[in-house]
Amino acid sequence: MAKAVEWWSKSADQGDDEAQFHLGGCYFAGNGVPLDKTKAVKWYRKAAAQGYDSAIKRLQELKQ
Repeated sequence: MAKAVEWWSKSADQGDDEAQFHLGGCYFAGNGVPLDKTKAVKWYRKAAAQGYDSAIKRLQELKQ
């Protein structure tokens, strides 16, 4: 999982909405990174701002 987080981080930093969503999921569950709900929401919001449907739905589920 650490390698996936590494690549998702690079892609997310470059604006890839799918990578931002997956990175948010890693932080939300503590997979490959320390659990951090604040960082999870940050990445979900970045993906949602680009219209990524799964991120929008996740934020709605989290009432964010």
